[in-house]
Amino acid sequence: MSEPVCHLRLSNSARHIGGANRVIWSLATGLRVVGIEPILYFLVNAKPGQPTKARASGWHQDVEYHESVGRRFVDLGQLWALRGFLRERGVRIVHSHDSKADAYALLLKRLLPNLRIVSTVHGFIALSPKSKLYCWLDKRFLRFFDRIFVVSPAMRELFPEPFRARLEVLSNGLDTEYWKAAPRALRKLDGTTQVGFVGRISPEKGWREFVDVARKVSASGSEFRFRVAGDGPQLGEMRALTDSLGLSQRFEFLGAVEDMRAFYKSIDLLLAPSWTEGLPMAQMEACAMGLPVVVTDVGGVSGLVEHGQSGLLARAGDVETLAKHVLHLGRDPQAAFDMGLRGRRIVEERYSIHSRVAHLAGAYASLLDDSGSGARITDS
Repeated sequence: MSEPVCHLRLSNSARHIGGANRVIWSLATGLRVVGIEPILYFLVNAKPGQPTKARASGWHQDVEYHESVGRRFVDLGQLWALRGFLRERGVRIVHSHDSKADAYALLLKRLLPNLRIVSTVHGFIALSPKSKLYCWLDKRFLRFFDRIFVVSPAMRELFPEPFRARLEVLSNGLDTEYWKAAPRALRKLDGTTQVGFVGRISPEKGWREFVDVARKVSASGSEFRFRVAGDGPQLGEMRALTDSLGLSQRFEFLGAVEDMRAFYKSIDLLLAPSWTEGLPMAQMEACAMGLPVVVTDVGGVSGLVEHGQSGLLARAGDVETLAKHVLHLGRDPQAAFDMGLRGRRIVEERYSIHSRVAHLAGAYASLLDDSGSGARITDS
């Protein structure tokens, strides 16, 4: 009989399927192979009865998937339902993936004393007083967890020194066979360069900088087009800005894209001008698909993208340098082609999902050994 492990995740938007969700799905599918029974349990911020993008798209495929609707940071009805679910299924490990999930995991540990709790810190996005408070609280919640993973060494530096020793770096990984494109032909210089954007349309992803780069690149007279795969609270503002700058004919807004492999095949390079990241899946996926990337050097990006080798880096907010990099790759197809090949090799060598799955399975086994192999969930 396989061991059930419940992965908790907050879904802030009914329309957006983000990179962290794809990481969780990749880990879940890998864990099944090694005898772990992954259960994805999403804490959905939506109205009761409202269909969610996660359920509608089937992105979780064959992994067991549940949703629970709640309207507050801590919804007691939602929490109590989750407690009952864990007891019914005999779940002994909860693995959370964001601040609300961390809060729930900690409360569940108080309600179910035999429960072991694990967290993966994918990143901290503090753009408002409320989100800053949540990040502050989360760092304090994590002190009471049994195991804590961060996705990059840079993420570990965001914690106070005495606590860092408890943090384990477990970078994101992906299935390099799934994220694999047929060998790309060398793009002709006289063709149009398709530049892609992937992510939630919100400030931290740098969508304004993306549009600003598009404006500068388009003013050069070169033939560029821009494809946007993503949805979010500021999509309307992004569309309005492209219209006001006279760029609407160069932009294609695709919304939340389900077939991301097809999207990557449709572009020539990925531009990711983010202000903050953990270890971004979109950039990893693009590299795995043989695409060169132009990205900002934030979070764990520099571990994935080697400047001048697998892509080109710039400081966050440095639109001038980002635009120069995009122009360079547009005008030098051979350089773009070579960077794409090297990026693919880096992902294969450093970011295979299989090693992450093995490490995680070992961590779960260690927690169960420490708690006693026969321990089951009981009432407090």
